Amino acid sequence: MHGYVLADVEVGREAEFFGALGSLPQVLHVYYLFDQYDNLFDPFAYLLEVQCESVEELVRVMRKQIRSLPGVERTALFMEKGVKEPSFAKTTGVLKT
Repeated sequence: MHGYVLADVEVGREAEFFGALGSLPQVLHVYYLFDQYDNLFDPFAYLLEVQCESVEELVRVMRKQIRSLPGVERTALFMEKGVKEPSFAKTTGVLKT
């Protein structure tokens, strides 16, 4: 399962974030996102390319590992439409489109 996690990282904590990010083998690539409205006080946005064995693992990596990295303020998960829905989504409504 291939997905992307958007992670907002607190200004000044990028070094801690990248130091800890190296411990996650599921993260293949990291892309810095910026636009004309960036300023020194906004969180830095990074797009993490993630490879996992299943949707459940992808969700677990985002919730339990990426969200707990130093400086991470917010995350969002993007994955291919049409993937098999994880079992918890049927009862909680999580990942419904």
